[in-house]
Amino acid sequence: MAGVQHAGRAPGPAWIGGFEGNGRRFIETYRVEAAMLGALLLLCAVLSIFAENFFTEGNIRNVLWQVTAIGIIAIGQTFVILTAGIDLSVGGIAAVAAMAGGLVMQDTNVVLGIVVTLLVGAGCGLVNGILISYGRLAAFIVTLGMLSVTTSLTYVISDAASIVGLSDSYRIFGRE
Repeated sequence: MAGVQHAGRAPGPAWIGGFEGNGRRFIETYRVEAAMLGALLLLCAVLSIFAENFFTEGNIRNVLWQVTAIGIIAIGQTFVILTAGIDLSVGGIAAVAAMAGGLVMQDTNVVLGIVVTLLVGAGCGLVNGILISYGRLAAFIVTLGMLSVTTSLTYVISDAASIVGLSDSYRIFGRE
C-alpha cells in the first residue's frame, strides 16, 4: 500500500510500557499526586515523633472507624465514575436514609431500622435510575434534584435536630 506508514509504537498511557527510567515518567505524569503522598507521609512521620499516641492501635482503629461510611460511599461513587456517570445525590440519600432509619430505631428494634435505611436508600436510587434511564433525563440534573429533595426532607423529618435516645442494642451493634 502506497502512502501508508506504520509507526513503531502507538502512544498510550505511561503505565503501558512499564516504569521506564526508574519511574521518572510515572512521577512526572502524577507529580501532584506524588507530592500529596509525600506530604502525607511527612505529616505522619512528624506526628508520630511529637504525638506519642499517634501510631497506636486505638488511634488507627478510631481513624478507620470514622472514615468507614465515607469509604463505602467512595467505593460506590468509583463505580459510577468508571461508567462515565455522575451522582450528586449520594450525600443527601445517605443523610435521609440514616435519619429515617434512626427515627425507626428510636421506637422499634435495630434490625427494622436497618431495613428501613436500606429501603429508603434503594428507593431514592430507584427513582434516580428510572428518571435517568426511562425518562431520558440528564444524570446531572436528576441527581442534583434528588440531592435537594433528600437534603430538605432530612431537615423536615428531623426538625433540624440530631437523633437521640437510641436503644442499647444499637450501641453494641457493630462493635467488637
